[in-house]
Amino acid sequence: MPRTRRVSAENAAAQEYDASQTESSSRRAKGKRGGLENMPNMPLDILVEIMGYLMPMDLLNLARTSRDFRSFLMARSATPLWKAARQNVEGLPDCPVDLSEPAYANLAFDSHCHGCGQPGTKTILWALRVRFCPRCRHMNLKWCHNHRASLFTEFCFDMVLPYTSDGGKRSHWHLASAVHGMTEIFDTLTKDELKDIVQKNKAIMDHAVQCEMWQKRAAALRNRELDDIRSRRLAGIVAKLRGLGWGAELDQMAPEYKELRLCPDVKQAKELTERVWEKIEPAVVAYMQDLQLMAATADD
Repeated sequence: MPRTRRVSAENAAAQEYDASQTESSSRRAKGKRGGLENMPNMPLDILVEIMGYLMPMDLLNLARTSRDFRSFLMARSATPLWKAARQNVEGLPDCPVDLSEPAYANLAFDSHCHGCGQPGTKTILWALRVRFCPRCRHMNLKWCHNHRASLFTEFCFDMVLPYTSDGGKRSHWHLASAVHGMTEIFDTLTKDELKDIVQKNKAIMDHAVQCEMWQKRAAALRNRELDDIRSRRLAGIVAKLRGLGWGAELDQMAPEYKELRLCPDVKQAKELTERVWEKIEPAVVAYMQDLQLMAATADD
């Protein structure tokens, strides 16, 4: 078994941002190709060991660096590598039977729209196994009355086709292509075949609920992590400003420092380092001077 490192859900959610940088990540990976070109020829157990430290998005990026890597990672024999990477993501539900491991990784972590390829698409329609931007969602989804799929059967569309819900009056939306396909074949299906479809559809819907719960937990944890980073950054900047003689002004803002939090260079969710402080110090000091001037003007 590989020595896997499980990452917290908040770091998994952070891949939403990383995935939006797929093209630049791929370019960086290409620069390292010389050291990676022999990887497809390594023994499988060694590869599993190495990739036990990677994340699903890492494998997706590797698969995009060259034809050789794509052929290697998209082969069925590479499934253990994808599974090892997936197991590094804490709480992520297992890969469903209706998706391959690479397809599941792409759905969960690559932020490109499955319709038009637009980056930064955050909406995952888990039950439909797609990400859609608003435009593609409008073009590719179909609302169906929750009626019987045929006048002569008790089965309704929601029982035989996965759907997503927007909570509105027309709350259940299906993939238009799936509705068309089911309409074409429905009358030719036997009752046993329909029951099998219903069971598979229920499994997809149940798995989608698990994924939605994981995504919500990951997003909440990520938001808390970002808040912690902002708090540390604020505390660091306050300490730097006190060292520059702004103690009296800061005491008037304490303990919330609401005015200072509004400064663009303060409210970023990025760790404060000496290098970062050197870069933002002039702007932050200028911001404090503006606050000082406004306070003096208000007193006049």
